Amino acid sequence: MSSPTASNQEIKELYERSIAEKYQNDYEFRRWFLTDRLRLDYFMTRTAIAHHLQGVMFSSCLEFGPGSGIFTATAYRRNPSARFDLIDISEAMKKQFVLEMRPIPNVSYMIGDIMEHDFGDSTYDLFYSVRAVEYVDDQEGFFKKVHGLLNAGGHGVIVTKNPHYGSAERGESTRSQHRGKLGVNQTEQLLAEVGFKNIQIYPVIIRLPIIERLTLRFTEKYFQRAYQKPFNKNMSRFVESYIVIFEK
Repeated sequence: MSSPTASNQEIKELYERSIAEKYQNDYEFRRWFLTDRLRLDYFMTRTAIAHHLQGVMFSSCLEFGPGSGIFTATAYRRNPSARFDLIDISEAMKKQFVLEMRPIPNVSYMIGDIMEHDFGDSTYDLFYSVRAVEYVDDQEGFFKKVHGLLNAGGHGVIVTKNPHYGSAERGESTRSQHRGKLGVNQTEQLLAEVGFKNIQIYPVIIRLPIIERLTLRFTEKYFQRAYQKPFNKNMSRFVESYIVIFEK
Protein backbone atom coordinates (compact mmCIF):
# COMPACT_ATOMS: atom_id res chain seq x y z
CA MET A 1 0.00 0.00 0.00
CA SER A 2 1.11 3.54 -0.75
CA SER A 3 2.42 5.67 2.09
CA PRO A 4 2.10 8.14 3.64
CA THR A 5 -1.64 8.49 3.16
CA ALA A 6 -3.65 11.44 4.40
CA SER A 7 -5.16 10.80 7.81
CA ASN A 8 -8.90 10.48 8.28
CA GLN A 9 -8.90 13.89 10.00
CA GLU A 10 -7.07 15.45 7.05
CA ILE A 11 -9.64 13.99 4.66
CA LYS A 12 -12.41 15.49 6.78
CA GLU A 13 -10.77 18.92 6.67
CA LEU A 14 -10.18 18.63 2.93
CA TYR A 15 -13.86 17.98 2.22
CA GLU A 16 -15.03 20.65 4.64
CA ARG A 17 -13.00 23.18 2.62
CA SER A 18 -13.68 21.84 -0.87
CA ILE A 19 -17.48 21.78 -0.50
CA ALA A 20 -17.51 25.55 -0.09
CA GLU A 21 -14.54 26.45 -2.30
CA LYS A 22 -14.13 23.92 -5.13
CA TYR A 23 -17.78 22.83 -5.36
CA GLN A 24 -19.37 26.14 -4.31
CA ASN A 25 -21.84 24.38 -1.98
CA ASP A 26 -23.32 22.50 -4.95
CA TYR A 27 -21.37 19.26 -4.74
CA GLU A 28 -23.64 16.88 -6.59
CA PHE A 29 -24.03 19.01 -9.72
CA ARG A 30 -20.42 20.19 -9.94
CA ARG A 31 -18.97 16.74 -9.23
CA TRP A 32 -21.16 14.65 -11.52
CA PHE A 33 -23.14 16.75 -14.02
CA LEU A 34 -21.10 19.79 -15.04
CA THR A 35 -19.68 18.26 -18.25
CA ASP A 36 -20.47 15.45 -20.67
CA ARG A 37 -17.50 13.48 -19.33
CA LEU A 38 -18.74 13.75 -15.74
CA ARG A 39 -22.27 12.80 -16.77
CA LEU A 40 -20.89 9.67 -18.45
CA ASP A 41 -18.91 8.86 -15.28
CA TYR A 42 -22.15 9.08 -13.29
CA PHE A 43 -24.01 6.91 -15.80
CA MET A 44 -21.33 4.20 -15.68
CA THR A 45 -21.13 4.23 -11.88
CA ARG A 46 -24.89 4.10 -11.36
CA THR A 47 -25.38 1.44 -14.05
CA ALA A 48 -22.66 -0.82 -12.64
CA ILE A 49 -23.89 -0.52 -9.04
CA ALA A 50 -27.53 -1.16 -9.96
CA HIS A 51 -26.57 -4.24 -11.97
CA HIS A 52 -24.34 -5.79 -9.31
CA LEU A 53 -26.85 -5.10 -6.52
CA GLN A 54 -29.55 -7.11 -8.30
CA GLY A 55 -28.67 -10.40 -6.63
CA VAL A 56 -28.02 -8.95 -3.18
CA MET A 57 -30.79 -9.42 -0.62
CA PHE A 58 -30.74 -7.23 2.49
CA SER A 59 -32.97 -5.71 5.15
CA SER A 60 -30.27 -3.54 6.70
CA CYS A 61 -27.47 -1.55 5.09
CA LEU A 62 -24.48 0.36 6.40
CA GLU A 63 -23.13 2.90 3.89
CA PHE A 64 -19.70 4.38 4.42
CA GLY A 65 -18.98 7.78 2.87
CA PRO A 66 -22.43 8.55 1.41
CA GLY A 67 -21.60 12.21 0.82
CA SER A 68 -24.52 13.93 -0.87
CA GLY A 69 -26.42 10.64 -1.18
CA ILE A 70 -26.21 10.48 -4.95
CA PHE A 71 -25.44 6.75 -4.88
CA THR A 72 -27.33 6.08 -1.65
CA ALA A 73 -30.40 6.39 -3.83
CA THR A 74 -29.26 3.46 -6.00
CA ALA A 75 -29.09 1.12 -3.00
CA TYR A 76 -32.29 2.56 -1.54
CA ARG A 77 -34.23 1.74 -4.71
CA ARG A 78 -33.07 -1.87 -4.36
CA ASN A 79 -35.03 -2.16 -1.09
CA PRO A 80 -36.84 0.99 0.11
CA SER A 81 -38.11 -0.78 3.23
CA ALA A 82 -34.63 -1.69 4.52
CA ARG A 83 -32.92 0.09 7.42
CA PHE A 84 -30.15 2.35 6.12
CA ASP A 85 -27.44 3.66 8.46
CA LEU A 86 -25.06 6.09 6.76
CA ILE A 87 -21.78 7.32 8.22
CA ASP A 88 -19.61 10.11 6.82
CA ILE A 89 -16.75 12.03 8.41
CA SER A 90 -17.82 15.38 6.94
CA GLU A 91 -20.55 17.59 8.39
CA ALA A 92 -20.44 19.64 5.16
CA MET A 93 -21.29 16.51 3.18
CA LYS A 94 -24.27 15.79 5.40
CA LYS A 95 -25.59 19.26 4.63
CA GLN A 96 -25.34 18.42 0.93
CA PHE A 97 -27.28 15.22 1.63
CA VAL A 98 -30.06 17.17 3.33
CA LEU A 99 -30.26 19.41 0.28
CA GLU A 100 -30.43 16.53 -2.20
CA MET A 101 -32.61 13.94 -0.40
CA ARG A 102 -35.83 14.36 1.50
CA PRO A 103 -35.88 13.03 5.09
CA ILE A 104 -36.81 9.33 5.18
CA PRO A 105 -37.66 7.60 8.48
CA ASN A 106 -35.62 4.46 7.78
CA VAL A 107 -32.48 6.39 6.70
CA SER A 108 -30.14 7.63 9.44
CA TYR A 109 -27.11 9.80 8.63
CA MET A 110 -24.33 9.79 11.25
CA ILE A 111 -21.25 12.04 11.39
CA GLY A 112 -18.05 10.40 12.56
CA ASP A 113 -14.93 8.40 11.82
CA ILE A 114 -16.01 4.83 11.09
CA MET A 115 -12.88 3.50 12.80
CA GLU A 116 -13.80 5.23 16.06
CA HIS A 117 -17.59 5.04 15.91
CA ASP A 118 -19.34 2.70 18.35
CA PHE A 119 -22.10 0.88 16.49
CA GLY A 120 -23.26 -0.89 19.65
CA ASP A 121 -25.10 -4.11 18.82
CA SER A 122 -25.91 -3.03 15.26
CA THR A 123 -25.03 -5.44 12.47
CA TYR A 124 -25.95 -5.36 8.81
CA ASP A 125 -26.83 -7.51 5.82
CA LEU A 126 -25.08 -5.15 3.40
CA PHE A 127 -21.99 -2.96 3.61
CA TYR A 128 -22.02 -0.38 0.84
CA SER A 129 -19.49 2.27 -0.11
CA VAL A 130 -18.88 4.29 -3.28
CA ARG A 131 -15.54 6.04 -3.80
CA ALA A 132 -14.64 6.38 -0.12
CA VAL A 133 -12.52 3.36 0.92
CA GLU A 134 -9.42 4.86 -0.71
CA TYR A 135 -9.50 7.70 1.85
CA VAL A 136 -9.22 5.44 4.91
CA ASP A 137 -5.78 5.60 6.54
CA ASP A 138 -5.90 2.09 8.07
CA GLN A 139 -7.41 -0.10 5.39
CA GLU A 140 -6.56 -3.43 7.00
CA GLY A 141 -8.23 -2.34 10.23
CA PHE A 142 -11.11 -0.92 8.21
CA PHE A 143 -11.88 -4.23 6.49
CA LYS A 144 -11.65 -6.05 9.81
CA LYS A 145 -14.23 -3.66 11.25
CA VAL A 146 -16.50 -4.16 8.23
CA HIS A 147 -16.24 -7.92 8.72
CA GLY A 148 -17.36 -7.55 12.32
CA LEU A 149 -20.32 -5.35 11.35
CA LEU A 150 -21.71 -7.75 8.74
CA ASN A 151 -24.10 -10.56 9.55
CA ALA A 152 -23.15 -14.10 8.56
CA GLY A 153 -24.02 -14.44 4.88
CA GLY A 154 -24.00 -10.67 4.47
CA HIS A 155 -22.61 -8.92 1.40
CA GLY A 156 -20.29 -6.03 0.66
CA VAL A 157 -20.49 -3.82 -2.41
CA ILE A 158 -17.66 -1.30 -2.78
CA VAL A 159 -16.68 1.03 -5.60
CA THR A 160 -13.13 2.36 -5.31
CA LYS A 161 -10.55 4.14 -7.46
CA ASN A 162 -7.89 2.24 -9.39
CA PRO A 163 -4.28 3.37 -8.68
CA HIS A 164 -3.12 1.99 -12.03
CA TYR A 165 -5.45 4.16 -14.08
CA GLY A 166 -3.49 6.45 -16.42
CA SER A 167 -4.17 9.61 -14.39
CA ALA A 168 -1.51 8.46 -11.91
CA GLU A 169 1.07 9.19 -14.60
CA ARG A 170 -0.05 12.83 -14.60
CA GLY A 171 0.74 13.32 -10.93
CA GLU A 172 -2.58 12.66 -9.21
CA SER A 173 -1.09 9.91 -7.06
CA THR A 174 1.40 12.38 -5.55
CA ARG A 175 -1.39 14.02 -3.53
CA SER A 176 -1.69 12.46 -0.09
CA GLN A 177 -5.47 12.02 -0.35
CA HIS A 178 -4.95 9.81 -3.41
CA ARG A 179 -2.25 7.52 -2.01
CA GLY A 180 -4.72 5.17 -0.38
CA LYS A 181 -5.96 3.73 -3.66
CA LEU A 182 -5.85 -0.05 -3.67
CA GLY A 183 -5.07 -2.14 -6.71
CA VAL A 184 -7.35 -5.04 -7.56
CA ASN A 185 -4.89 -7.60 -6.16
CA GLN A 186 -4.42 -5.64 -2.92
CA THR A 187 -8.16 -5.31 -2.37
CA GLU A 188 -8.77 -8.99 -3.02
CA GLN A 189 -5.94 -9.96 -0.68
CA LEU A 190 -7.10 -7.72 2.16
CA LEU A 191 -10.68 -8.95 1.91
CA ALA A 192 -9.59 -12.60 1.87
CA GLU A 193 -7.23 -12.11 4.81
CA VAL A 194 -10.00 -10.82 7.09
CA GLY A 195 -12.29 -13.72 6.13
CA PHE A 196 -14.43 -12.60 3.20
CA LYS A 197 -15.21 -15.01 0.37
CA ASN A 198 -16.69 -15.12 -3.14
CA ILE A 199 -14.82 -11.92 -4.03
CA GLN A 200 -15.71 -10.63 -7.49
CA ILE A 201 -14.30 -7.54 -9.19
CA TYR A 202 -15.63 -5.66 -12.24
CA PRO A 203 -14.80 -2.38 -14.02
CA VAL A 204 -16.86 0.76 -13.43
CA ILE A 205 -15.64 4.03 -14.95
CA ILE A 206 -13.73 3.49 -18.19
CA ARG A 207 -11.82 6.27 -19.94
CA LEU A 208 -10.23 6.14 -23.38
CA PRO A 209 -8.50 9.55 -23.55
CA ILE A 210 -7.34 9.62 -27.19
CA ILE A 211 -10.70 8.52 -28.59
CA GLU A 212 -12.58 10.80 -26.20
CA ARG A 213 -11.04 13.86 -27.81
CA LEU A 214 -13.44 13.14 -30.65
CA THR A 215 -16.40 11.34 -29.04
CA LEU A 216 -17.59 9.72 -25.81
CA ARG A 217 -19.87 7.31 -27.65
CA PHE A 218 -17.20 4.66 -28.16
CA THR A 219 -16.37 4.72 -24.44
CA GLU A 220 -20.04 4.25 -23.57
CA LYS A 221 -20.36 1.34 -25.98
CA TYR A 222 -17.18 -0.26 -24.62
CA PHE A 223 -18.51 0.12 -21.07
CA GLN A 224 -21.79 -1.56 -22.03
CA ARG A 225 -19.80 -4.61 -23.16
CA ALA A 226 -17.38 -4.61 -20.23
CA TYR A 227 -19.12 -3.79 -16.94
CA GLN A 228 -20.72 -7.21 -16.45
CA LYS A 229 -17.45 -9.04 -17.15
CA PRO A 230 -14.68 -9.63 -14.58
CA PHE A 231 -12.00 -6.95 -14.34
CA ASN A 232 -9.53 -7.25 -17.23
CA LYS A 233 -6.08 -6.43 -15.88
CA ASN A 234 -4.82 -5.77 -19.41
CA MET A 235 -7.21 -2.80 -19.53
CA SER A 236 -6.34 -1.55 -16.04
CA ARG A 237 -4.77 1.74 -17.17
CA PHE A 238 -8.09 2.71 -18.79
CA VAL A 239 -10.26 1.80 -15.75
CA GLU A 240 -10.61 4.73 -13.35
CA SER A 241 -12.62 2.77 -10.76
CA TYR A 242 -13.87 -0.73 -10.09
CA ILE A 243 -16.57 -2.48 -8.07
CA VAL A 244 -15.97 -5.31 -5.58
CA ILE A 245 -18.70 -7.70 -4.43
CA PHE A 246 -17.96 -10.06 -1.54
CA GLU A 247 -19.62 -12.19 1.13
CA LYS A 248 -19.06 -12.99 4.77
